[in-house]
Amino acid sequence: SSYQEYLKLKSKVEALQRSQ
Repeated sequence: SSYQEYLKLKSKVEALQRSQ
């Protein structure tokens, strides 16, 4: 579902924000 795609994107964004 699109919700799983959203979670995947969300975790990617959070990982990027953590590394900054």
